[in-house]
Amino acid sequence: MEEVNNSVAGSEIGAVVQVGHATTVNVHGSATPRTSPLGRPVATCSPLDLEVHSAGDGPLPPYIRRSHDAVLDSAVRAAFAGTSAMSVLVGGSSTGKTRACWEAVRTLPAPWRLWHPISPGRPQAVLADLGHLQPHTVLWLNESHHYLLTPGSVLGEQVAAGLRELLRSASPVLVLGTLWPEYWQTLTREPGPAEPDPHAQARALLVGTGTRVADEFTAADVAAAAATAEPRLVEAAARARDRQVTQYLAGAPALLERFRTAPPAEEAIITAAMDIRRLGHGLVMSADLLKDAAPGYLTDSQWNKLGDNWFADALAACVHPGPGGSSPLAHVRPRPGRTTAEGYQLEDYLEQRSRLTRSATTVPATTWSALLSRSAPEDHLVLATAARVRGLYRIAHHFYLKANAPRYVYDMLITCGRGEDAAAWARRTGGHDVRPRLAAGDPAAVETFQQAAASAFALRIRAEQLLRGGRADEALRALDHRAETGDRTARVMAELLRIKLGSRTPPEPVQVPTELDWMGDPDVVVRAAAELGDWSAVRKIAGTMLAEGERDHLITWLRGIAIRQSMTPENLLFVLRGDGPPGETPTPRPPEPDWEPDTVFSRLVRASQNNDEYEYGEAFARLRALPFALQQAGRLDEALEWHVLLIETGNGNRIRAAEGVLRLLGRPEEADRLKAFGLDPGGRFAGPWP
Repeated sequence: MEEVNNSVAGSEIGAVVQVGHATTVNVHGSATPRTSPLGRPVATCSPLDLEVHSAGDGPLPPYIRRSHDAVLDSAVRAAFAGTSAMSVLVGGSSTGKTRACWEAVRTLPAPWRLWHPISPGRPQAVLADLGHLQPHTVLWLNESHHYLLTPGSVLGEQVAAGLRELLRSASPVLVLGTLWPEYWQTLTREPGPAEPDPHAQARALLVGTGTRVADEFTAADVAAAAATAEPRLVEAAARARDRQVTQYLAGAPALLERFRTAPPAEEAIITAAMDIRRLGHGLVMSADLLKDAAPGYLTDSQWNKLGDNWFADALAACVHPGPGGSSPLAHVRPRPGRTTAEGYQLEDYLEQRSRLTRSATTVPATTWSALLSRSAPEDHLVLATAARVRGLYRIAHHFYLKANAPRYVYDMLITCGRGEDAAAWARRTGGHDVRPRLAAGDPAAVETFQQAAASAFALRIRAEQLLRGGRADEALRALDHRAETGDRTARVMAELLRIKLGSRTPPEPVQVPTELDWMGDPDVVVRAAAELGDWSAVRKIAGTMLAEGERDHLITWLRGIAIRQSMTPENLLFVLRGDGPPGETPTPRPPEPDWEPDTVFSRLVRASQNNDEYEYGEAFARLRALPFALQQAGRLDEALEWHVLLIETGNGNRIRAAEGVLRLLGRPEEADRLKAFGLDPGGRFAGPWP
């Protein structure tokens, strides 16, 4: 040990720390008396103050013990029994090192205290007060390289020498540290014969104290996390790549904060990636695709301030790792011998969140244009469907042509009421009907249809194929995965399948005739679909009740639906009525204050900013009902504006409602144009196509 001390001037180290005395000498040589013990009682410490990563809102999730915890337990037991100890966890960013240290010491009773030296600088704080450290103290050296690795300064070696003296002279104390593997290697590497030895004290301190923390959970660890039923842990266990559960938990909140505080160019690239993915593009996006799409998310002022290399600089920042080792975008490199395209992949958590928080947001024209020119052939049918459900029939038409799928153009022309155009198109393209092959379960036809249309029919075909093959769990997973993208039909069908499998109690049946006989008693199916917010099912039940004279029962039932969907019964009745009987104009009724458009939209924005999924869902349900409330109030121009917004955000069935408002406004030519040709990006009524 004396040989190690000689690697730094012994007089200098000895002048810095005199363990066990009433005073200590700081790095400037002045005596600093101290009257209070260092640190705080362990029981009063907060893990977040000790730099344990949060996992979003609320308390820390339950702790999953892993192999390195046994080593920490041994060090804690030794210190508690009266023998000073030091333990350093070595692992990558956000692998759970700091949380493990906290779990090891959190129950230490009085008189144990915990000292986390950080001010005015970490090594300076240690050197200033280490001589005052009393027995029964945990010295918390999270990110220990900040204390021991000080290039251009001897402070790190002074700290290491002081800690060695502390562990030799004072008892009992417990020193806990964490290090990344590269820092551990730097501090503990033996130099060559002719090399300088800048970390001799640190090496002598650390060797024998390190324990590796694995980057990933074992399969048993993942199962234990899933079994906790704690939502954040269950989500992390299911979604974390390569079983990196702690990184997912640590990185998710940090990623959201990073996105919300990103400079304009970075925010534009990330937002473009979010929209590209939720429209159905594959996981990997090319740099050219992102570059062409991103300008649509910048204001004129932001665009004019960008430098010549704005995209390259912003893209590099987007792939730079942050807390948890994650970044908004990951660079995907093709492996030798594989055909995987090079590009960028949006981090899973951001993608998942964006499917909810951007569900009421329109996609700019630049993104559609970029997708038309830059997307891969295998994505064209899915992107055509995304355009079609947003009323962007012209864009859907172009995607169908790129996908060599003229049949879907024919179907779209029929939907638009353009029967003559559809017939001419069929004669010109020689299209044929795939529906007989679909009904027969032809796998190729089913696969094509699934890629092309997010429809109940396609979902039903696929689910029934899996069920016939005895793969009910796989069918349920497929439906749940689709439901996570915001597909209400998939959510309804997943719940109906749970009823069939006995894992969900069916609602009280209502006797109604129905065509929705998928996988079970039609009465149960319709009632379940209605309770889940399927408006076609609500209308079926309501029509039957009214025909049977059960108006009072209907109102009571609708009130329950309305509460769950954040709608007043009156507004729900208006939804059921649609545009009302021919020639009937709704009686104007001023909306309540909280139904004003600014209030509704502000509530939606606030829920998004607060990361409140439940509140966002409630606010979005109210947004969907807002145009009808405005119609009731006689504010038809505003109602039309909000109908168009909802069409652009994926509610293409609102074209009929918007068409009806245009006719009430005395604008029949525009109504015909909207029905026949749909919209262009930006909410403009499209012109003729093809």
